[in-house]
Amino acid sequence: MTSCSVPDIPDKDVSGDNLYGPRICDQPFIDWAWPAYKFNSDYWRHGFGFEDVCNTDLPTARALSAIWLLNYSADDYMNEEWSSSCLHWACRYVREQVGDLRAKCSNGTYIAYAFGGHIELYLGCFYSKSVPGRAETLVHECRQMPISPAGRGLDQENLAPIPHGVTRARGCMARCICGGSTPKARVQRRP
Repeated sequence: MTSCSVPDIPDKDVSGDNLYGPRICDQPFIDWAWPAYKFNSDYWRHGFGFEDVCNTDLPTARALSAIWLLNYSADDYMNEEWSSSCLHWACRYVREQVGDLRAKCSNGTYIAYAFGGHIELYLGCFYSKSVPGRAETLVHECRQMPISPAGRGLDQENLAPIPHGVTRARGCMARCICGGSTPKARVQRRP
């Protein structure tokens, strides 16, 4: 990375990167996920993994793993209805809220930060969080976005749209996905 000091890479069996890495290393998935989640290519170059998207030591693959988890963890993953559990709607929620997804070294304080439609993911997000934790971070940061027609409710604390009947998106992925089991591999239909 241009001026980043990459921390030691945690055990990828524990973080889930060894499980999801082979799943994201699929060109149709990458071709679909990149524009769907609005990766800003300028921020994923120069050591962040743009040139090596299958390398789970680098931030791009680690972000794509979280996106794969968001999209394919529900048994009926094509159901993205707000009335379903967060395993169903979280992928849609993030896609509809994010305007620009960026990778950066750090801002000194946060692991991620959302402002003006942008989400910045910092090294702490990529290397201190597991795959479900990174997915959860994306959902949480989307709650900081300006109001858009995509949401069906309004979180008065953050003035960000939230799906109907959901009071807190933060922690959702950890509760929904990490309930003691690893998501099963699915046949990908989205890309």
